[in-house]
This record gives sequence, C-alpha cells and structure tokens, in this order.
Amino acid sequence: MIYLIKGNDSFHIDKKINEIITKTKTNDFDIHRYDGKSRGFSLQELVDDLMTIPFFSGTKVVLYKNPAFILNDKNNNETVEDNSNNTQEDDYAPFLNYIKNPVFETDLVIYSYEYSFKTNTKVYKEIIKNANVFDYQLPKPNDFRTEAINIINKSKLVIENDAREQLIINSNNDYKVLFDNIEKLLLYGEKIDKDAVSNLTDPYIEEQIFSLTNAIFDKDYTKTFRILNDFYTLNYSTFYLIAMLASQLRYLIQIAYYSSAHYSLDDIKRLTKTDKEYRIKKTLEIVRRFNGVDFLKYLNELSKLDISLKSNTDLDEKIRFELFLVYMMEGK
Repeated sequence: MIYLIKGNDSFHIDKKINEIITKTKTNDFDIHRYDGKSRGFSLQELVDDLMTIPFFSGTKVVLYKNPAFILNDKNNNETVEDNSNNTQEDDYAPFLNYIKNPVFETDLVIYSYEYSFKTNTKVYKEIIKNANVFDYQLPKPNDFRTEAINIINKSKLVIENDAREQLIINSNNDYKVLFDNIEKLLLYGEKIDKDAVSNLTDPYIEEQIFSLTNAIFDKDYTKTFRILNDFYTLNYSTFYLIAMLASQLRYLIQIAYYSSAHYSLDDIKRLTKTDKEYRIKKTLEIVRRFNGVDFLKYLNELSKLDISLKSNTDLDEKIRFELFLVYMMEGK
C-alpha cells in the first residue's frame, strides 16, 4: 500500500502515520525512516529497502519524508513546472518503477510538513494514481477555536471561560501545542484561571517574542510598542525582555545558517535541541521574510545595551530599550 500525506498540520499527519503503523501491527524493527532532505540520503537505498521483505512483522512500513524531486522549494501552494532533464529522470526511474509495481508486504508513506508538492510533475501524478491521498492543512482560526473548545471540554480540565480563551490563543492554531498545554494544565490539579494558563503554557512568551520580532523587522511601530506594553503590564522586566529578544536573535542566526546549508527539519531539531517543531517553522518564516537582515549586528548591539544598563543604574532602562527598538526598526 502507498500513502501520500500532504499539508502543514503536523499533529494530524503524525496521527495518520501512527494509525497506519497501528493498523498493520508492525514491529519497531520493521519501521524504516528516510528524509530526502537529509545529507547522505540515497534514493537507491530507499528503493532497495522497499523491495526487501519484512523480518519481524507481516508488513514493513517505510516512512519517506520530504521526497526532494516533487517538493516546492518554498513553503507555498504554488505548483512548479516539471523541468527535469533526462539525467534527473534516470535518477528517480527506479522509484517510479516501484510506485507502478509496489511490494505487497511493504507500506510506503510519503509525506512532508514543511513543503508543498509539485502537483504537475510526472512522478507526483504517478504517485497519486497508485496511492491513498490525505490532506491535512492547519485550520483557520475560527475553525481551530471551535474544535479546540470541544477538545478542552473533553479533557476534564476544570477551567474558567477567560482561561479557556487564553489557552486557545496560546496554542497558536496548532493541535500539537494545544494537547501539550492541556497535558501540563491537567498536572496543575486545581481549577485553571487565566494566570495559570499564562504561567504554565509556553507559547505566550514565545509567541509574543515571535510577534515582537516580526513587528520590529516589519517596522510596525504601533504593534511593537503595544506588545512591549503588554509585557510590562504582565510585570516582565526590561532585562528579561532583553534576554528573550537576544535568545530569539541567536536562534534566528542558528536557523538561518542551518537552513542555508540545507539541513533537514529533523537535523535542525537535533542540532538546536528544539523540542517543538512549530518553533522551528515559525523561525523559518521570519528568516525567509527578512532575508538579508543582519541579525548578528543587532544581537551585538543588544549585548552592548545590556552591559550599558547594568553598569550605569542612572539610565532609564525602559526608555533606553524603547530607543533601541526604534534603532532596530530604523536600521540606523
């Protein structure tokens, strides 16, 4: 059996993959994983594996993430003309032959979170003729909110209405984040209020720092200072905000480097020790949107500001930090 799973909703994609594995009762030793974007990937090795019978189970599951020859390089819904030359077609001909004549004992799952597929290529068209196709796109905010309410109500959380709304906001349209947050709050053991949600769920500060960074590089003064005032209303100190912004800039530099070096998403997660995939995806969005911005320069200047404020207590830290944000937006 061949499966093609597309979309950017990693939670439901992973859920479908787990359903396939559970249904086939496949032993862990017969679950083989490949990433077409990772260094050292060999398409011939994948094909050879597909042709080999399972050893410990009746069915082998081969998970093929990011099949490079049918991926759009940009994370959008545009299709790209198939400009493959004969040499490239020869490279993936054995894979195409397998698609036409799959092995009965092997389940092949083709998927990607980060990239869309080139839907008008010969290989893609051949795949969908022979595959069960599933499409999982992240929902629109209103749709996510409706389903999130149902999920929260079924979770046995004792939660106040305004806290529930904050939980939905903090989950950032991502089911995986929502379930992670619910799991944390269930351990709290008391009735959940808005403060508990703000203190116990990660994305508020992370998501707001993402929003602040976007607003700064978008030169959106109104949004930048609205977010900053929200932080101060919640009693975050200037030094804490400097540290969080510095951490975000360092992370941007890391992700920009690994992305330019064509590391896979799994490799980036491992190298940066990032637990949540959505954080990498959100950072990649910033890197791509603001290509050419010298993040290292701003990190260096922010470090100088931090030293200056800590060594001279006569300076008004809030005003100096606000002036620094203006400097970042002006670029001078």
